[in-house]
Amino acid sequence: MRYRSEIDGLRALAIVPVVLFHAGFSGFSGGFVGVDVFFVISGYLITLAIVAEHADGRFSLLRFYERRARRILPALFAVLAACLPFAWLWLAPADMQDFAISVAGVVTFTTNILAARFINYFGPSAEITPLVHFWSLAVEEQFYLIFPLFALLALRFGKSAFIALAVIIGIASFVWGHSFANRGVEGVFYWSTARAWELLIGVIAALLPAAKSGATAKSAFGLLGIGLIVFSILTLDGSTPFPAANATLAPIGAFLIIRYAQAGTVGARLLSLSVFTRIGLISYSAYLWHQPILAFYRLHYGTVTPGTAVAAVLVTFGLAQLSWAYVEQPFRKRGETASVSGRRLIAVFSFATVLSLALAAVTVQTKGFNQYFITYRINPADAPLLAAIERSTSYDPDKHLVDDGECRFWSPRFTTEIETRFKNCAGRFGKAVLILGDSHGKNIHNILAKSGLFPFQISIIWHGCRPVNAAPHCQYEDAKAFADRHSDQISVILFNQSGSYLMEDAAGRVESPQMFEPAATVHIRSDEIAGIATYLNALAEYAPTVWLGPFVEARARLSFNYQGAPTLRINPQSLILFARLDRQLQDFASQQSIWRYVSLVDAFALQPDFLHQGNCITYRDADHFSLCGEDILAAEIKAAPTEWLSLAQP
Repeated sequence: MRYRSEIDGLRALAIVPVVLFHAGFSGFSGGFVGVDVFFVISGYLITLAIVAEHADGRFSLLRFYERRARRILPALFAVLAACLPFAWLWLAPADMQDFAISVAGVVTFTTNILAARFINYFGPSAEITPLVHFWSLAVEEQFYLIFPLFALLALRFGKSAFIALAVIIGIASFVWGHSFANRGVEGVFYWSTARAWELLIGVIAALLPAAKSGATAKSAFGLLGIGLIVFSILTLDGSTPFPAANATLAPIGAFLIIRYAQAGTVGARLLSLSVFTRIGLISYSAYLWHQPILAFYRLHYGTVTPGTAVAAVLVTFGLAQLSWAYVEQPFRKRGETASVSGRRLIAVFSFATVLSLALAAVTVQTKGFNQYFITYRINPADAPLLAAIERSTSYDPDKHLVDDGECRFWSPRFTTEIETRFKNCAGRFGKAVLILGDSHGKNIHNILAKSGLFPFQISIIWHGCRPVNAAPHCQYEDAKAFADRHSDQISVILFNQSGSYLMEDAAGRVESPQMFEPAATVHIRSDEIAGIATYLNALAEYAPTVWLGPFVEARARLSFNYQGAPTLRINPQSLILFARLDRQLQDFASQQSIWRYVSLVDAFALQPDFLHQGNCITYRDADHFSLCGEDILAAEIKAAPTEWLSLAQP
């Protein structure tokens, strides 16, 4: 297979934005699309190899999987081995248990399945999960379990039939992923069925006959491809559904580059510059190394500062160069020149896989070596604190949203079942309190439901759903129609969302950990506030509407590390920021006449020591209350209900 230096350049165009995105550099909000580019490249190269070997009558499934093993496994296990001592030294038991499950996912190529259940790729949890990035390798290997046999079968009918099948399956995969992404289905980002179309774009690029366009046209298409990828990197972010329509630009760009940026074109000359091809050659190792470096730093030391981010990127590519030269290359050779024979390869990595699974099983069985951690790693007097932290942070919040079986209930969206239940409850209790919001709205739902103030409380709430530029699966447009239909059965609509999305750091990033560093530069997003006001104005046409302002977020360390127990006090900078935001929102709301604003900063009046109340850690993460934190606030509301009851009588 002829070497194309521009493909290595394309790899560089993929890996650099991915690393910079995860490191938190501004201007790379869509850097995650580099993975989409890798999928296209992978489908292209694998198909070229299969078609060429099939044409020569020498294709072998055994040889195919040996080649994949030599390409993937050496660096994979090297990175896992390097991660183990840091996990052992730095992770608390709950984190250690999660890490062990991740290791099992990596060696069985099921990380994407685990991530789809537990990790929001664009949320804080992904930033502190060292092995989450192996999801993309899992997608590829799941694809390649089936693809070689599919290719051999399709080739019996000729390349045209193969292309037609790839197009049909690719369209089905895209429609499948697009549909679920727009409906807000959890984890679709990681599904191999929702990503197969990207690999199949590469397959189609390999099967199509050589482009016969002139040099000028080829250069234009190649540059357009580069432009589409760069545009995606600079403009996309995690606020819109993915993979959906917006996911097509980078893969199409990669397709155009592969097909048209051939030797002699402007795009090929650009991508073939030595700086790009050098980075492209080590891109696989760089991809494996970057996430553990960043995640372990965040777990151990906290926020990645700009200087630390630069250092992490340099370390990433330094380690990538070493592992490419001394791990990847020795294993890549096959046949008589192989330094490791096929049989030895199987033996070594079979043993490594079994050992990894055994270690993972022991770690899970011992709950992250919990007893060892208590006995030897921390002050035994801190054992109750460790238990309290794990109790408050290690649970699925969606499974603990209040539904009393009567008329206090919730849903992520308006459905016919919700409509029916609403009507039944309206017949029993009269007017409802309707709550709308994101994941912070879930906390508000639970607090008010636990307080018992409102016998008829319905909450339509879902994480990541905010009214400005809301994703199609979010509830806000349907809420207006629902309020219109039931205006005489709603006493008040309460809206609440995360305050971190109303602020941005100096680089323009929302919900940025850097905002909560001392002396950080933080800007209030006035346009976002105005957009929310516009939405509330529309809601208030149907029913009395109240904006329950943002509550203070903890933004503090909740885990043990090398310094010992966390201090467990709300970040002072967070108290300052949310007081500032709340004052601005109150000033803004004073100019509105159609809806009211109620300050939760004032209503909850949280002090720094609220984070640790007896055996309760009141936040489950940086910005959400825990179950016992909700209980404490609900009890306070129940003890002094007058002001809260007035919400339903605006």
